[in-house]
Amino acid sequence: MAGQSPANSTGATGLTPSRLHVDPFNPNPHSLDQMPIVSLAEVLRFDISPDWVMGRFPRVSTVLSELNLDGLRVPLVTGTSPSDLAGTVTYYFDQFKRLKRICVQGNVGDPTRYVAELQQAYQMSQEPSLGGTLYVIKWNGAPTSLLHIAPASVVHSDSPYGRFQLFLELNQAGLEFGLSPEARHLVEAGRHTKRW
Repeated sequence: MAGQSPANSTGATGLTPSRLHVDPFNPNPHSLDQMPIVSLAEVLRFDISPDWVMGRFPRVSTVLSELNLDGLRVPLVTGTSPSDLAGTVTYYFDQFKRLKRICVQGNVGDPTRYVAELQQAYQMSQEPSLGGTLYVIKWNGAPTSLLHIAPASVVHSDSPYGRFQLFLELNQAGLEFGLSPEARHLVEAGRHTKRW
């Protein structure tokens, strides 16, 4: 009737105006803006499954750089202090969905805490090196996992969070593929230039 306010202000659909334009592929459009803060110990475990990765992180990218492994890459933020890491972690799974390799790449202001944690958890040993620090795990004399920390190519005094670049690759014991091509290239380039 004219002059009367409708009994249901949401209209015939029963939806509020803010719900009319919901994207069915991303019902929570702000979820991508909120990166979870996680500890390195939480993400560096070999009991992780693809379902865990998909459920834990708001954004997951597929990586096809390894022919025999499926990769899932997620943003990694461990906190807000200069000793925290910001970058990515990539999980590589075999055809049975078992985690075989973990790669972390990122920036950190002070890597001391992470080096201590990784040495304790994985018994990585330091190798003599120039232009950064190299830690490895070896099997029969060959590196099977490695951590390389190098000063950023440009270090700004007013930017304490990105002074060092970190590359970590952990491979499951007995991995038939060995180091990834990227890690092998890092090792070979360092040997060729006599950096280690």
